[in-house]
Amino acid sequence: MLAMVDVAGRGMDLSRRMSRILLEVYSRLDGVALTAGVVTVLAERGIPCNMMPHNHRDNVFVPEEMREFALSAVDAVEDASNSTDGPE
Repeated sequence: MLAMVDVAGRGMDLSRRMSRILLEVYSRLDGVALTAGVVTVLAERGIPCNMMPHNHRDNVFVPEEMREFALSAVDAVEDASNSTDGPE
């Protein structure tokens, strides 16, 4: 990730502002379930995203104007995951 100043200095397009949603969940870099679930629910709701997986947390970048809608979608993934986990 680059700071806005660095991006501007490299002549990159800054016209599309993105917001980061941080998924603070342990995830393996070779795992696909969390990423697939989040990407699928965002796509179903017409929200474009870029994923940056990382150990112990994943970053989801969405258009700034769709941030709140995307957060609701991510919450739906979490709720669905919790309801299928069963009793502990």
